Amino acid sequence: MNEIELKFKVNDYNKIYQKLLQMGCIFGKKIVQRDAVFFHKDNKNYDINFQTIVIRTRIIDDSIKQVTLKRRMDDSCACREIEFLVENTEKVDEFIDSLGFVKTIEFTKERMQTTLGEFNICFDKIDELGQYVEIEIITNDNNIQQYKNKIINFASYIGIDINNIESKYYPQIILDKKRKVKI
Repeated sequence: MNEIELKFKVNDYNKIYQKLLQMGCIFGKKIVQRDAVFFHKDNKNYDINFQTIVIRTRIIDDSIKQVTLKRRMDDSCACREIEFLVENTEKVDEFIDSLGFVKTIEFTKERMQTTLGEFNICFDKIDELGQYVEIEIITNDNNIQQYKNKIINFASYIGIDINNIESKYYPQIILDKKRKVKI
């Protein structure tokens, strides 16, 4: 499965939220996600480039536990993704460690989600980073540019400044921010 996703930094997502409500979107309840991100021990700089594999464990509202493996594809907005639920995240952490991956970063995100046609839309608030709107399309098709263009057109239509595309994953943004503070 290919996940084509664009993330947009926004100052206030209320206007976008209101536009989507007018279009008939129904949002799920706000959830809290606690993520732990694992990079391979050989990836000393924690870079996410073409073919980089990152593993994430996620606890949603202190109950649902999920594991995701992501591998970056050619384009920065596309990745292969394998995701599944687990019962015991401690055992998963031990398993991931035995594969040579190290827990690198942890962060908490508040998220509200909705869908409209083929678009999955998430409103994210991350304490360290601010507010973002993610728009994704899940497909088996490999025509990444076609889906990227669809997302950009849709984002513009619902009032997002398409010049504020963020191509990095949240963990990479947080790590880059921490590196700048150390300098």
